[in-house]
Amino acid sequence: MSSPLTPFLILALVGVFTYAITRPWICFTLVLVFPVVEQSIQSYIPFFQNPANFSLLNFVIAGLVGVTVFVRFINAPESFRFFLNPVFLLALSLQLFSYGSLVWTPEYINGFTLSLANYPYAVLYIIFTPLLISSLDDFRRVRLPITLIGSIALIFFFFGPTVRLFGTRLVSQITTNESSNPLVLARVGIMVLLSAMLTRTDGLAKWVTPALITGGLFGLGMAILSGSRGQVVLGVLVVGMLYPFAREIKNMRNFFSVFIGLGLLITLLYVTVGLFITGDNIERWTGDSITGGALGRLELVNETITPWLASPGQWLFGRGAGAFLTLGLEDAYPHNQPVEVITELGLVGFAMYAGMLLLTVKYAIEIFRGSAGSTDRRSSVAILIGLALFGFLLTLKQGTVHNSGVDMMIYIVITRIALFERDAALVGDDDEAYDEEHDGEYDESYEDEEFFDDDNPEAAVSY
Repeated sequence: MSSPLTPFLILALVGVFTYAITRPWICFTLVLVFPVVEQSIQSYIPFFQNPANFSLLNFVIAGLVGVTVFVRFINAPESFRFFLNPVFLLALSLQLFSYGSLVWTPEYINGFTLSLANYPYAVLYIIFTPLLISSLDDFRRVRLPITLIGSIALIFFFFGPTVRLFGTRLVSQITTNESSNPLVLARVGIMVLLSAMLTRTDGLAKWVTPALITGGLFGLGMAILSGSRGQVVLGVLVVGMLYPFAREIKNMRNFFSVFIGLGLLITLLYVTVGLFITGDNIERWTGDSITGGALGRLELVNETITPWLASPGQWLFGRGAGAFLTLGLEDAYPHNQPVEVITELGLVGFAMYAGMLLLTVKYAIEIFRGSAGSTDRRSSVAILIGLALFGFLLTLKQGTVHNSGVDMMIYIVITRIALFERDAALVGDDDEAYDEEHDGEYDESYEDEEFFDDDNPEAAVSY
């Protein structure tokens, strides 16, 4: 099925992919929103609707990241500092330990499918993509592209020729047996909401504010249409929590401004929820449905951890990747990463996991404190922390730790930014100390012919 929007999609893809090669922050944005871009491509272009060609799009984004990283290294090799940072080493160690646990898992096929079979994603998310962002200024450039590119990707998806409301979820029915994943649609929609609502627009054109609000609310609407209740609830919660932190409060006027702004935001979110919840999907958004989904996840956690607690011999190294399947339940994994880590990778794996999270929190607090004096930087940090917090909360209901994703990537980016900012602050302190130490001193070495040559007036003022 063809669409009049197909040529525009192809032109947009060629343009943004070419542009991204020399602009790492655009490439980073594409990695964040690529799941929806991929689903849009599959909807509009029949060639990619063949399951045999699904992996080609993954190679495309991986190739783009690889080329962009290489170009960046050529142009700015110093941006690769702090590659071997503590969070990266822990994330990589956890991933390798997961692969190693295939040796003792009772469910090798399921464990392999969840872990080692997806090693290209670990390479993309853990090793290469974090190299696209170094400083907070780098990430500051990501804010508007997330909203813009993410919104455009969602619009293309919404009008896709294979997209329809399947039951209570908006999905792309690619083939008879293959459909898009509504969870990734919701995730990108919430990322657009986060970026739009936490971006400060001081110094930008007046039309930017309504454009951001429109894009953010559309992102929320698409998340609602996906039927992913957890993403919507958690996303709105994170936006509400971080909204005041993205705005500096200097006096009572600022306080009331932030308070009123938060009230308006809640009102807009409420109106948006009402617009996108209709008779077609209202059943999924009732209080009983949401509560039932949450209780189902908690029951899954209980059924996962109880057998592990009853087997002390598995406490240290866990039952192995994919061992959850031996419990005889319908799912292939427990839908809760902390529980999955401790039961399948044991206390050893959980120590790595907990260390990674604690260090990320430490570095996030560090860069937030360092950005307190700048509205622009404060907003950027709020968005970065929002992405990390939202990602972590999602791990309590979906995703497997055996397959590294955006969550660990954001943790590593936070760490790299903190280390770069710390290094820049130390250099600034050294320069300031040197200036204070030598303030007022007179260096006789300046009295040479180059600076005081009557025949060379340019040299006389060259300093």
